[in-house]
Amino acid sequence: MLQGALPITFPTISIHEAFAHPTSMFLRNLMSMDTEEMIRAQPMDAVILIGGCDKTVPAQLMGAISADIPAIQLVVGPMVTGSHRGARVGACTDCRSYWGKYRAKEIDLEDIQQVGDQLVPSSGVSGGLLRPCLLGVWTNDRPVE
Repeated sequence: MLQGALPITFPTISIHEAFAHPTSMFLRNLMSMDTEEMIRAQPMDAVILIGGCDKTVPAQLMGAISADIPAIQLVVGPMVTGSHRGARVGACTDCRSYWGKYRAKEIDLEDIQQVGDQLVPSSGVSGGLLRPCLLGVWTNDRPVE
């Protein structure tokens, strides 16, 4: 603020996996356009992007590149992993495998409910953060200009 900076907070839309089949990745361009328009709508010389999943991080970067202003990407932290019967479970892969087991009648309703309680045990983004973290490291090593 002392150098004349004025922080402006604005959201990036995000699409939940449950509402887009077979994946929400195809909506990444919509998120990118949303980010670009929010950047263009404000009198900004640069932007700090804060995101965390494999859809929002690329979408934010694509939007900043299209808006043609310098950007830094900060990747936020993941949620903690849960545990079901001594096995570590995470939201992405395990929800699909356990749902398959439930549909095949290999586990019952009580088991699937217990797993569901452990798949998202805290706040944070999806535990599968390999791509967003790599993108964050790559872009912060090479600022988007």
